[in-house]
Amino acid sequence: MLSVEDWARDPAVASVGGCVALGEIARVMAISRRRATGSVVDGFEPRIRKLLQAHPTMPATVIG
Repeated sequence: MLSVEDWARDPAVASVGGCVALGEIARVMAISRRRATGSVVDGFEPRIRKLLQAHPTMPATVIG
């Protein structure tokens, strides 16, 4: 997490100036506003990959 001092020192933020949405600041600074989280599928990925390797034409609706 960036501190207020970090934001103030960063020239990318300073160049934006004015009233700017957080998303725009995050885009200019090339950072995410949110902490990255995993997917609910992450725990099943190895099994899904095995299934698709064995049955490459299996539709996504059948994997479950």
